[in-house]
Amino acid sequence: MADKIAVIGAGWCGIGVLRTLLEKGHPVDLYEKNDDVGGKWHPSNCYADLRLHDLARQVAYFDYPLPDGIDITERIPSEVIFIYIKNYCKAKKLYEHMIFNSRVLKINYDSKRNKSKI
Repeated sequence: MADKIAVIGAGWCGIGVLRTLLEKGHPVDLYEKNDDVGGKWHPSNCYADLRLHDLARQVAYFDYPLPDGIDITERIPSEVIFIYIKNYCKAKKLYEHMIFNSRVLKINYDSKRNKSKI
């Protein structure tokens, strides 16, 4: 059995990495300190009036369009982003590979075997 890959963080990038590794057939789990996906877009991490820094069309996942009614030339508010990310993970069945409320405190690396352990 192949070693399992660990992705740390369920923000935009962590979710994209998880999706790509799964598509390539790798065994993988994602660890997230919060109780759900979103990273800085998770409600517990947001500050008042948090919005994308870029236009909406620049941040959508390539395989999952933004919902109807979103102006792709505008900066999306955090609440809309959080729902989009959640819906992406549901649609792509990524939740089954995620471990929430899990803070990674240490990673042990064995340079001789080129392997890490959480």
